[in-house]
Amino acid sequence: GLSSHHSFVIGDLNFRTDFGELEHEEHVQKALDMIEKKEWEKLYSYDELERCMKEKKLLSGYETLPCHFNPTFKVQRESGFNYKTQRTPSYTDRILWKCADGLRDNLTPLAYEPCEDFFTSDHKPIRAAFSLVPNQVASQQRMVRGINKQLYTLTFKNMRCKNLTALDMDGFSDPFLVFVSDPPKFMHDGRSKKKQKKGVSVRLPHAHTTTFISKNLNPKWDEKMLLNLEPGWDLDTMLNITAMDYDAASQNDTIGTISLNVHKLVSMEKGIDKKEITIEQPLLKYGTEEGTIKMTVVVARFATKDLRRKSIQQQKSGIWGSLRKLGSLRKFGLSRSQD
Repeated sequence: GLSSHHSFVIGDLNFRTDFGELEHEEHVQKALDMIEKKEWEKLYSYDELERCMKEKKLLSGYETLPCHFNPTFKVQRESGFNYKTQRTPSYTDRILWKCADGLRDNLTPLAYEPCEDFFTSDHKPIRAAFSLVPNQVASQQRMVRGINKQLYTLTFKNMRCKNLTALDMDGFSDPFLVFVSDPPKFMHDGRSKKKQKKGVSVRLPHAHTTTFISKNLNPKWDEKMLLNLEPGWDLDTMLNITAMDYDAASQNDTIGTISLNVHKLVSMEKGIDKKEITIEQPLLKYGTEEGTIKMTVVVARFATKDLRRKSIQQQKSGIWGSLRKLGSLRKFGLSRSQD
């Protein structure tokens, strides 16, 4: 789901109504009493999925509307809601959604309800309606400022993780960070070749990595990651930062990932060309939190004219540097034409 701007989970998730330590008959009757009184909010408070999501045990980051209607399971194969007493009436059929960083305002839920007239199953289908602003429309709205016509540098520093999951037999992990943009075309590593080579080698195109820290579940990196975002970048670009466990003898393992909206990350008020922000988010893997990551990001913006001026200055510097070097050679009676 990292490459998806909006993702949905739909189907029979099989979570039940749980009243705790009650006999089956008491369980069923308690649910039926609430249904008869239409105490939807009270009944929903005993829903297993709602409780697990609040405790962040699964589907972290996903959202769903509350089920303020009849449970969809277990019903007779007829119109309406006539429940079979072999099971406690429950909200087993659900629709959840998750939006990428910075895109939540583009999606609005409008309706969420069961289809009570279907009778081909002991489940009632669930349906939802959403209002969605397409990325193309949102991008056109943002292009007025010409934000993607400029060069940006993103410097990540004070990078650290906390309470990472142990993936090695010794009860530790050997974490390192991987930075990958999606799409990767316009984002490049701004570090020197020497510093780039110090990072862990991974079989992933366009990946930028840090060094690994041995046997540590609360690592702190004494280094910086510098990424250059070139003019023309896609306004829907996402930056995925993954904490991984280094394994010298086998494949590296994923600990968890965060996804950052690049447009949101680099946006600055008019007249401001540099900002510093702190990011702290849970690392996610398969919908569960596997620790947290925190870092400082320094964002600097350069206009196209600044780039031209810088390029000219670099060219002049190169020319004068060559002339100075040539003058020094001649001073000692040497020149390029001499053996």
